[in-house]
Amino acid sequence: MWKYEELKEVVKKIGITTSHQYANKYSSYGWPFYQTIQKMPEWEGWDKFLDREPKKEWIYEELKLAIRKVGVKSSKKYQNMTPSKGWPAV
Repeated sequence: MWKYEELKEVVKKIGITTSHQYANKYSSYGWPFYQTIQKMPEWEGWDKFLDREPKKEWIYEELKLAIRKVGVKSSKKYQNMTPSKGWPAV
């Protein structure tokens, strides 16, 4: 069983920077499912867990304009661009 702080340090050392990366790799490393760590009492969100700066809070209209500007028309394309654009994950 992983302790929260141990898991946090291991994840950081491997270079995981997003919840999407964690979700793709947790099983291959034997880490707990992401919903399991989100239920731990120490949980304060992905930004704290991954030691990263909080993402910009997007205003709905601002986000909608940014998405249209780059021509995103599918959820898959949106998800692929989310990390580089700093858009909120779906």
